[in-house]
Amino acid sequence: MSSIRKLIIIGNGFDLHHGIKSGFADFYNSSFMSEDIKNVYEIMTEQLRSGYSWYDFEEEYRKLIEVESDILGNKGYDGKTLGLTEGNLKIYKPRIDMINYIFQSIFQQFIQYLKSTLHDSKNNPNFRDDSCLQSILDETDQIINFNYTSTLSDIYDVPENKIIFVHGSLKKNNPILGHSNYYDSTTPQNYGFRVIIPDLRTLALLGDKNLQRIEMWNEFKFKSGSFSEEKDINLSPIEKMKIIRNNSPLSIDTIQHLFDKPFSNIVHNSNNQNVKNELAIDFSKELEVFVIGHGLKSDFDLLSKIPVTVKKVTILKRSIDSGEDLLKTAKSLFKTDNIYLKDYEWD
Repeated sequence: MSSIRKLIIIGNGFDLHHGIKSGFADFYNSSFMSEDIKNVYEIMTEQLRSGYSWYDFEEEYRKLIEVESDILGNKGYDGKTLGLTEGNLKIYKPRIDMINYIFQSIFQQFIQYLKSTLHDSKNNPNFRDDSCLQSILDETDQIINFNYTSTLSDIYDVPENKIIFVHGSLKKNNPILGHSNYYDSTTPQNYGFRVIIPDLRTLALLGDKNLQRIEMWNEFKFKSGSFSEEKDINLSPIEKMKIIRNNSPLSIDTIQHLFDKPFSNIVHNSNNQNVKNELAIDFSKELEVFVIGHGLKSDFDLLSKIPVTVKKVTILKRSIDSGEDLLKTAKSLFKTDNIYLKDYEWD
């Protein structure tokens, strides 16, 4: 693949612009979110919620994991580390399991909702091409798409070889959702590793989307405990995740390599199994970036590792979204002041 010059980052605002009711608020108020799961979710996130949107949903997931990590491996309630002792894990691991179970259950329900609303959205008058966006899409070399939908192909005929579905897609029936690494404006940290894996060798990583992404792209067949077996069909999402994490064929060195350099070509795994990385991109020395409908914070840990100089960033946002917050995050993320904010409305 030749070096790219123009990169587009696509988020949920892109789908919302085209009349797809894919926001968490729409799902939350639908009949697809069960009342029992909703009740537990509301109790869990009562002190965290700042609004109902897809971005907040991921952010709440991350914050809850962060709280448990602070207690065990970082700050503790009194500013001191409690430590990853066997006794403490017995107390706090069930709490982490519950967080993952609730959010993975919500996600399963959200996917069913999204499939239904996509069908209905095709009758929406905004489910059509936007000439402003079309011109940008026509000139891009690569698109990093954080949505599960095929809007880019359905409306704009963007070739699939230009699109990387970072979190899977409905079309391939492989969407994933997880908590992201801890958002920090200077040094993204990985809470998932520290919370669940005391010695970084016992692979029981639940809910971390970085690991799920690599497993998804490689369609790994696990050594044992695959929940594709008939006896495991009725297991809860969290039980399925436990089986997967505990039997992942990825070596810790390979995982660490992917976390440190997510856009690089993959190395051989310790068992001599080739591991492919669909995020392996041959970046140019200087890059022009367009951001369409993405808040940037929820995937800061990934995007901050783009290994080239970004010379210009253009952010297209909805008029209702906060430009000040976006600008601050973009400056920290792309390490440039050459950033332009534009509201996009229908032409």
